[in-house]
Amino acid sequence: MNTNRNVQVDYISKAQLTKLNLFWWGFIVYTIGYCLSATWVYISYTICQGIQLIGLAMFIPVSIDLLKFRFDNKYLQVLFTIYMLWLAGVVARGFQPNTYFIKNFIFDIPFGIGTYLAPLVLLFPRNLAFYKKLINVTVILGISSLLYDLIFVKDLLNGDRKSLLSLNILETSGGMLSITCGFLLLTYIYHTNKKILFSVLCMVVTILFAVFRARRSLLFMLVSTMLFYLLIYLITTKKKMLIIYLCIFMALLTAFYVSTMYKESNSGMFGFLMARADEDTRSGVEVFMYDDMTTKDWIVGKGLAGAYWCPNIDVNDVTGFRSVIETGYLQIMLKGGAISLGLILLIAFPALVKGIFYSKNILSKAAGLWILLWILFLYPTVNNSFTLHFLIFWISVGICYSKNIRGLSDQYIKAYFQTKDAISKEIFF
Repeated sequence: MNTNRNVQVDYISKAQLTKLNLFWWGFIVYTIGYCLSATWVYISYTICQGIQLIGLAMFIPVSIDLLKFRFDNKYLQVLFTIYMLWLAGVVARGFQPNTYFIKNFIFDIPFGIGTYLAPLVLLFPRNLAFYKKLINVTVILGISSLLYDLIFVKDLLNGDRKSLLSLNILETSGGMLSITCGFLLLTYIYHTNKKILFSVLCMVVTILFAVFRARRSLLFMLVSTMLFYLLIYLITTKKKMLIIYLCIFMALLTAFYVSTMYKESNSGMFGFLMARADEDTRSGVEVFMYDDMTTKDWIVGKGLAGAYWCPNIDVNDVTGFRSVIETGYLQIMLKGGAISLGLILLIAFPALVKGIFYSKNILSKAAGLWILLWILFLYPTVNNSFTLHFLIFWISVGICYSKNIRGLSDQYIKAYFQTKDAISKEIFF
């Protein structure tokens, strides 16, 4: 398959292949260990953290070997270097040498050390072999999400719609496992029908649970990703007008159905979602943060352990201070200020423009759309964390800034992804 022109975008050595396998399996184990910690009633934190330690031992050593300080774009090199140095400063300004802090620092996926190390995946091999592995990982996490939902289905269908246990189970299953199937859907033209249908199943199952438990942020993320999948489909299909008419019909039908439910029923599957449709659960917390932040805090942030005065919000709160806020861009600013947010957006916006408008293949366009989705999700959720969702964001940045990747044809990429070679046979199916 290799040609002189494309050897750099599809070649991977056996040593790199082994390291990538260890990295991804370690990451999967680490992620599943954290997801299980959301079920604290059934599985102790000690066991979950033991599982996470196994994952860490698998992927940390090989990660170091996989990092190569090479860039396809000078602008990206300068901005990324500044950004990583700034993140190092954020961590240094807030690190606390005590056992409780260090444990959270290591094991907490949403707010731990992984959040600040995730951008380094941009320095991993930027070639089709790496992206082929990535697709397999999304499938494995999708399988994990279905098994996770099946095991804890009783909690997901718990009649107490405000159950903290049920909420945590759904948020971890949807936000860390199933949503990344959306990237497989965005690149659907390269995959078999079985993979596509499986990914749709994972997304739809999570959407139904999100509707039942009225998780508006998760629902917005899932539905938005599905709509972008439809956009990609419209770009590639030859029956564009038929699909457009069908979408309009489905939109009108959905609007009529939702309107009917709203008028006739305040119970059932959609009742709780309707009841929460205009409920404001954020502005109060945000006001507390606004009042507590100084001009300096807004510019440089409060550091890794930064917190704001917000009493009587969290269960079992004893200090009155919160170190997290559920609004993504505010969470970035709380820790690293406008400088952190500005730097990542300065990297992201040119990437999505290059990927969507200046590329010859769906892989690059999908990467650009994933970056755009990540930016859109900065309000409803904290999505800069050590999850596959955030890793794909940085991998997508690498794709969009690479002229070699953007210049490949869809036929070439599809042939590579669907070839049964050593890469697909080693460890991953």
